Amino acid sequence: MMLALLDVLSFRKRIEKLVQLALLRGHISSDLFSAAFETHQDTLCGFSTSMMKFANLAMYSGSESAAEIAQKQYLLLYKMNDRHDLQREILGSLLEHVGCRKTKVVRKAFDCLIYIAQNVDLSAFMPFLGGLLDFLDSFEDEQVSQVFELLGTARIRSGQIENDESLEIILRKELTHVDEKFRRIGVLGSCTLVQVFGEEQAAHDQAKAILALLFKSVESNRSRSAEALAYEKLILACAKGRIERSLTKTIRRKCLKVFEARFAGKLEDKPSCILDMDIEAKYNLDGEDATISIPIVALAQNGRRCDAHTLCPLIELLCETTKHLASGSLDDTDAILGCPLWMPADSVLDSLSDQAAPVQVAAATSLLLAALWIRCIVNTFSTSTSADIQGAICERIENLYTIEETLQGLIGRQPVCKDAVGDFLGIKSQTKPIKLSELLRPLDVSVMGVIVSNAHNASVSTGEAQLVLHELTLFCTHRSRYLPRERKAAITALTSLRVFVFDTDEGAMDESDCVCLRLALHCLTLAIANEGLLHEKDFYGLLFNFAPTKSNDDLSEIIKWEPAELGTKFLRSLVSRMQRVEGDGESPDLATNMEFARLLSAAAFRTASAELTSDVASQIDKILDRALEESEKHRRASNFVEELVGLRMKLSSDELDVICTILKRPTENTTLVKVLLDELQRVAANCPSNIDQLGTLFNAHSELVDRGRDQPTVFTSLMKCGRTVAQAFSGKMIPCLRERLNTHRQESLQLIKDFQRSTRVLQHICAHVKAQKSSKQTPLVPSLKRALETVVFSVKGLLESTDASSAFWMGNLKHRNLQGDVVASQAYHLEGATATATQASTERSGDSELSHLPDVPSKVEDNDHEELTLESNPSETSEGLAEGATENKDDQDGRKTFEEAAASSDDDQ
Repeated sequence: MMLALLDVLSFRKRIEKLVQLALLRGHISSDLFSAAFETHQDTLCGFSTSMMKFANLAMYSGSESAAEIAQKQYLLLYKMNDRHDLQREILGSLLEHVGCRKTKVVRKAFDCLIYIAQNVDLSAFMPFLGGLLDFLDSFEDEQVSQVFELLGTARIRSGQIENDESLEIILRKELTHVDEKFRRIGVLGSCTLVQVFGEEQAAHDQAKAILALLFKSVESNRSRSAEALAYEKLILACAKGRIERSLTKTIRRKCLKVFEARFAGKLEDKPSCILDMDIEAKYNLDGEDATISIPIVALAQNGRRCDAHTLCPLIELLCETTKHLASGSLDDTDAILGCPLWMPADSVLDSLSDQAAPVQVAAATSLLLAALWIRCIVNTFSTSTSADIQGAICERIENLYTIEETLQGLIGRQPVCKDAVGDFLGIKSQTKPIKLSELLRPLDVSVMGVIVSNAHNASVSTGEAQLVLHELTLFCTHRSRYLPRERKAAITALTSLRVFVFDTDEGAMDESDCVCLRLALHCLTLAIANEGLLHEKDFYGLLFNFAPTKSNDDLSEIIKWEPAELGTKFLRSLVSRMQRVEGDGESPDLATNMEFARLLSAAAFRTASAELTSDVASQIDKILDRALEESEKHRRASNFVEELVGLRMKLSSDELDVICTILKRPTENTTLVKVLLDELQRVAANCPSNIDQLGTLFNAHSELVDRGRDQPTVFTSLMKCGRTVAQAFSGKMIPCLRERLNTHRQESLQLIKDFQRSTRVLQHICAHVKAQKSSKQTPLVPSLKRALETVVFSVKGLLESTDASSAFWMGNLKHRNLQGDVVASQAYHLEGATATATQASTERSGDSELSHLPDVPSKVEDNDHEELTLESNPSETSEGLAEGATENKDDQDGRKTFEEAAASSDDDQ
């Protein structure tokens, strides 16, 4: 249809828009578009302009299919047009996209150019494409690599590898530049060309020459960033298998030579230290069999900072090339796993506060380098299945915990140490506390699996377990996509967490055991909530692992159970665990109970079972009661109260019922009142026009107002919630009462009377806030008063519609403080002075009253808090809607009807 309509020029623009819209939305697959081009190539040649528009539009689409369409379409357009000028126009269009400075579009444009270079000969356009080299300093790292990949690919395709040395000349110039920025460009280009040329047998000599130039350059310049960057890029290339075996051997020989010359030393060779500081060899796992040692303390000196930054990338590259050449084995490099480290002596660390500043800096940097080294080698050897290597990994994790705990303590106590660590890690702003676990390279998930799996025996200490559990928490939190290998290792580690939850000695739990238990529960909560990590089958498998099952049950049968059944077993298992601990006299602290609540809630959300949700809600209610008891003593418990109420609200479809249930507790906890007010405000904004639910809403509001009237810390929430509830009363309750007032007069009037108690308190709070001149609360007063005055007019309209307008009259409502004492309306309590009443600025306020109705008292007193009145307490300005009510000498007898008050208000204004 598209081809037929394109033949009709009048429909061309319309069809172009339809196709463009489909491209942007990803409704057209790349295979469909390619098939249309290949099948109708001759016909579409006449519409190259339209096809170019589609290709350009696909570059800006966010869908992956559109990016593939753009690649194939540009290539097909290039092949369809054999004219040099048209081909140049196509390449020029892509180069325009390269210069648009939009990262995603630039990446797609380079991918298209590389795709074309891999399929056709671009030798005729090399001078044209070579113009990209003039803009290298304005490109990002990824774009620089793409430029060299494009030019290298085009050079191989043209068959002019040996005769063209233009790229080598550019690299030599960049690598020897005095500016580190240009040396970085040279490193990126060299590593990219090593990959591109290394994949082609005919270009091996050029790849070796570039590799030799790269190593020579980084060793001579000794740039801390350029050398480390070169090793990191080569690591990625080796891991992807993009470097040929002979080149891999060359890289390994170079790495081994550099390591032996600059880093490795014999155990008996004590490194030199320019500072007067005792040093010793520590963390020696190999004992007398150790063949090498690492001079960490020497690398921490200012003169060897470049070596300190390149040590870990160099070792990773050495091990990666070894695995590539030895089919994954690291037996040839296992000496670095257990070798000792030359570190500051314990006597220096114990008295570090008395040492000079240079010694403190060297000690802190040495500990940081040791932590980086151990994390590097542990991650490198994490994939090994050897029992000896896994045992060594467990010991290294114990060393890592000791080192990082010592360093974290120094950072907290010594500002010099904090500055040294921040400077080495490149932290610009050091005003915030430094947390090593969040700044250092994370442990590989395979390491976590090894440690957690061995936690049941004595080879794993409590501190070691805490470190790994914290790393597992970060792994489950900060990632959205996982490789299959990572997911498999993570599931193994999560399954092994059972040892921390159930297999500990309940009767002898100390604080460290409780920390491990909380971390394990937190890891499980994050994993269950992360559907990208745990797929449905994995989730059921995790519940099965923690649920009490028979020995002959297996996962294939368990996953056939209903989610509610499996979730209930999981719930009972965890609750039983909590009860067993409490039965042994070691009741879990509130923080541990909170982790149980979070885990149970996550499981309930994932299973979506009504039965499980009800059971979890009951458990959360018990934990909430305990949190309310402890909140009076511990501030942290108040935060738990807020979170528990939030969990309880999410677990119920009837949020208003949850609020009423929680309000049955007699407590006046400030945090609880504030949280419930915030939740009630949200519920009131979306409450349906149902008189029963509205009645429940206003009763809950009255209860919260009574509990919060003497707590200034909740006045902000009271005022916000009061405004929303008042708006709900005027907009939703009044229409409902209009239908029921004649048939259910007593109940309707009682509801208005009950709501009036809340409005009176809100008026007093407004007066108090204005007197205190609170910067946060004072701006809330006008909107709240307008909402309350709208209630007065709404009730007036309600009575008029029921022929009872004569019963609506206004009087004077005396100003009262929060304690209910009568005060002058403008008698602000100023600091250092006695508040006096200013008669000229007395704020007028009125009482609107309903009487002469059946079952309603014919006369009520102003000071009677049980009266049926609706106050209108307008401000001093004309914003008051009933400001015209005049003040009477006699508060009891001087009454005006609402119509007279409104008329006088109009005259005054």
